[in-house]
Amino acid sequence: MKIEEQSQEITWAQELIRQSWSYRAARVLQVACALGLFTRLGEEGATAAQIAADEGWDADRIEGLLIACAAMELVERDGEGWTLTARGAATMLPAAPLYQGNAIAHSTDVWNFWDGLEQTMRGEERSAAVGEGGA
Repeated sequence: MKIEEQSQEITWAQELIRQSWSYRAARVLQVACALGLFTRLGEEGATAAQIAADEGWDADRIEGLLIACAAMELVERDGEGWTLTARGAATMLPAAPLYQGNAIAHSTDVWNFWDGLEQTMRGEERSAAVGEGGA
């Protein structure tokens, strides 16, 4: 294999790995939206502990989710708490003109379909509650 061809194959291999891990960001968005984190932070900002206490959730897990959202530039630390970034406010609040929450909610429904792809391909039964969405 020529060096140029090998370089293209290495680049393609790296892209495959990137794609195989990209579900993490999608899932963070889906869960943060489903939990209402962006709406909560858009109202006044909050600490992970405040959100967790109000909802009966684990503060460390909420903190981890917020850190992941910060990596996507949707939220940022504000002292001890968290607030939406300008990008987060422009896309994650229901009143925003570029609101993406509905599309993300739809992607969650589709996620449930694709999550069972291996079982479907093997001809295995799936519960009726899972996989009723489509792509």
